[in-house]
Amino acid sequence: MGFVKKQFLLGSVVLACVAQTNAGMVDEKLLDMLLANGAITGAQHAELMGDLARESRGATRANSEVPDKKDFVAFRSAAGWVENTVLRGDVRVRHESIDIRGEPDFTGSRNKDRQRLRARLGAFTKINPEVATGIRIASGSGPDRRSLMQDMDNYFDKKAAWLDLAYIDYTPTAVPGLRISAGKMKQPWMAVAEVAWDADINPEGLAFAYTRKSGTVTLFGSVGYYTMNDGVDGDGFEFRNDLSLYHLQIGSGFDVGKRVHLTLGGSLFGFDNEQFGSTSAFRANGNSTDR
Repeated sequence: MGFVKKQFLLGSVVLACVAQTNAGMVDEKLLDMLLANGAITGAQHAELMGDLARESRGATRANSEVPDKKDFVAFRSAAGWVENTVLRGDVRVRHESIDIRGEPDFTGSRNKDRQRLRARLGAFTKINPEVATGIRIASGSGPDRRSLMQDMDNYFDKKAAWLDLAYIDYTPTAVPGLRISAGKMKQPWMAVAEVAWDADINPEGLAFAYTRKSGTVTLFGSVGYYTMNDGVDGDGFEFRNDLSLYHLQIGSGFDVGKRVHLTLGGSLFGFDNEQFGSTSAFRANGNSTDR
């Protein structure tokens, strides 16, 4: 009976040894003790030692592949802006027909049948809670500020890409509702349709915009300075010698009902040094804006 118990005990030890080896918990000293006590044979000892060596090498390799916590934190800090970057883009293809009544067809006529496309791709990043930036490139048949459409012509030539947006926004948390923009930006003023400004025009300069909502009333305002032509009068390249645009806007919106919103406001756009550079570069198309 004692012999059976001893064999059972030794068998249990061997099974425990194997189980622990599979779990990577057995060390060399324990295996040597089992071999010395006769609990395992020399062949079993050699096999288990080989398993232990392989597991040890695997654990060392796994630990080496795990990045150091400090390195990981440093990497997240350096590349954190990538997580806050959004890519936006679109492509549009269309056929366009222009038929001006009374105008004959001839070379250079405005009457046209043409195929056009538009492509835009931008990256917009929130660097921190107060600073954001945006860059966008777009297609276009030349640097026309009013259109991003590209004609399909010129024997499959490569089409140019233009810098359409490049700005930095600063929204200080200390002044909720304030946004300061610099660069080539989207129009900072509020507009109804395209009565005064084509929606594709992105002004270049510095702008301040403020919005505050109180109950059913929203107050808004903006002011900005934009360079249209640098050193236009030939007397140097200071601000005072540039053809510039200033804008001022103030207004308020009212929530009259669940589906009705009323907006009242006024805007002022003024040009500086316009006597040295025509503002009709915006293609007035018959309007007397330059008189």
